[in-house]
Amino acid sequence: MKFWLKGDHDQSIAEYSRKIALDSNDVNAYLGRAAVYRDRGNYDDALADYGMAIRHEPNNAGLYYIRAAVFEEKGEFDRAIADYSQAIKIDPAFVSFFGDVLYFARGIAYRKNNDYDLAREDFSRVIEAAPDRVAAYLNRGAMYRIQRHFSLALADYDRAIALRPDSAPAYYGRGNTGTGSGDYDMAIKDYTRSLKIDPNFPDAYNNRGVAWDRKGDVSRARADYIEALRRSPGHTAARANLTRLDGIIP
Repeated sequence: MKFWLKGDHDQSIAEYSRKIALDSNDVNAYLGRAAVYRDRGNYDDALADYGMAIRHEPNNAGLYYIRAAVFEEKGEFDRAIADYSQAIKIDPAFVSFFGDVLYFARGIAYRKNNDYDLAREDFSRVIEAAPDRVAAYLNRGAMYRIQRHFSLALADYDRAIALRPDSAPAYYGRGNTGTGSGDYDMAIKDYTRSLKIDPNFPDAYNNRGVAWDRKGDVSRARADYIEALRRSPGHTAARANLTRLDGIIP
């Protein structure tokens, strides 16, 4: 641990490996080494050590939760979902204390895996357990919007805004719902509110540009695409949108 805190990954791994060599049942050593591997991006080695920890403590829901997060970071969403589900299944006490965290994490994994119905169900569970959890409304709203249930999406974003009026993502999400439903005036107002809260929000500039574009206001659309690129030169959507308008990049 002392080496890891100093940023010396190699020494940390060597220290934990010595502990494991002395006691192959030392779960904390596996967990410590796994955390170092994860920190340096060695996900396969981290997963192997989390697997050893789980082999020794197969009913420890927290271990499945941690390993799920690593699978998610690695982009293996099916395996992440399986581990979150196992954590939920094996330990009712863990779920009673951390259920909203577990369901939210699994909902995010479902969302990343394009399993929108299942994601929405998990975000609904979070809202039932923690009615003031703004992030759950934002994510469920996004699922409704993607599935074109615009009125339900608007209700979730409205609730998020009521709970946190200074949430730029909430206005941004509601703006996206307006764009999706064809209410471009509403979308522009919400993107503008989002940008007043967070002026450094390239996606909001780009998407407001899209709304202006669809209203036929090319000059305002162009200005927003340019601003998105000024704040984020690698913004691919803004670059593509500006190219479509002008055929050039400033």
